[in-house]
Amino acid sequence: FSPDGAVVVTGGEDAMVKLWSAEDGQCLETFVGHSLATKVRAVSCSPEGTLVASGSEDGCVKIWSTTSFACEATLRLETADGVG
Repeated sequence: FSPDGAVVVTGGEDAMVKLWSAEDGQCLETFVGHSLATKVRAVSCSPEGTLVASGSEDGCVKIWSTTSFACEATLRLETADGVG
């Protein structure tokens, strides 16, 4: 949920992150940018509600703006064996 409880953030097996209205269940926005061959496993809102972080199975964390709906940053996490 967003800090004000008005928006629900989900990530799924389709590699997409979606913002939903908590009031009526309508999809407000879809963020596309994770590899289609991977699943989004974690999502979180910033305390201000202006950013969403999403993490996928390929080791990427993306930071999305909830105002411009653009990907602001991509972090690629390395594993102990250098893959990721």
